[in-house]
Amino acid sequence: MLRSVVLFVLTLLTFSSFAKDVVVFEKRIGEKEIILVADNRSGFDYEVELSISGFGYNLDKPNPVIHKVPANSRYDMVKLTAFDGYMQYKVKIRYTRNNNAIASAPKPKLDVDRNELIVFTRSGCNRCFYVTADLEKRGIKYKEYNIDVRTGFKDTMWSLLQESGYSGKSIQMPVVLYKRRVHYNIPDILEFSKILK
Repeated sequence: MLRSVVLFVLTLLTFSSFAKDVVVFEKRIGEKEIILVADNRSGFDYEVELSISGFGYNLDKPNPVIHKVPANSRYDMVKLTAFDGYMQYKVKIRYTRNNNAIASAPKPKLDVDRNELIVFTRSGCNRCFYVTADLEKRGIKYKEYNIDVRTGFKDTMWSLLQESGYSGKSIQMPVVLYKRRVHYNIPDILEFSKILK
């Protein structure tokens, strides 16, 4: 019987802003086994490396465990089997994003009506808040897709950007779909907001 399991996660990210893109979690199998699963919630491929230390278990793969986890998928990284029902371990995790993955980004995850006014936002983005507050104040109908809330929103935004010819790896928010055109890296957000009707 698995009496006690201790998991300490030390995260060393190659790019700290990707912390929400890949999550590693435990999946228990019976009383003596645990599988560590990498869940890639982004539109990018990641190389995930797990370095495991501790006692009371066998690994089914060589340590450290390194595997490419494709965009929007899960991968069973490694199985730990307890010797006598008790194990203690800690995991050091490293993520490396494949920055070229945007070229093969999936098609939009959402059914987007290109005739609608859609504002892609991020949590804590003042420019995003200004645009949405201005639209609310003027009573203009729009949809807001916060890319920090749902991965599908982020994937849709990047797919639309790619289709519009944008090939960069970062973007200044908000991104706005207006009259079938994608607006991004908007220099004067105050003036731009005034044209939205």
